[in-house]
This record gives sequence, C-alpha cells and structure tokens, in this order.
Amino acid sequence: MEAEALDFLWETRVRERYLGQHFGFEDDGDAELSRVAILSFLDGAWHAGVCLADGEGDAVALLWQRRCDDRGAAQAAFERAV
Repeated sequence: MEAEALDFLWETRVRERYLGQHFGFEDDGDAELSRVAILSFLDGAWHAGVCLADGEGDAVALLWQRRCDDRGAAQAAFERAV
C-alpha cells in the first residue's frame, strides 16, 4: 500500500483545499501544478496531507502526509497545511 499511498489518499479524500501554484518540481516540464491539502479516511484512520495536482485534477506527487487516530487531529493538520 505504501507504493500507492498517493492514489489511495487522493481517491478517498473527503475534503480538499487549494494552497496555490507549485513551482520547481523536478521533471514537471511546462506542467502547471497546484498544491492541494487533503483530508482522507483510509484503512480505519484519518489522514491529512499535501499533494501536487496537475491541470487535469489528478494527483502527481505526495509531499507529506500524517496518519491520525481521530478526525479532529487530522482536521487540525489539514487546516495547518501550507
């Protein structure tokens, strides 16, 4: 599951928040990437994280994620994401 963490977290997100454009991602060429905070529920736990998403709305990279035992902790991490 670790290898596919980005796909699982992206597909199970219950909230997302646009954080702005992202510049400087290696091998992105001319792609316009956005930073997106996500709140997901997966495998019996809540997760907060930040992904890079392309113009098609697909996640292309997971910058960080935190697994939390309860929604409140995950919601707090989601709200602090920058």
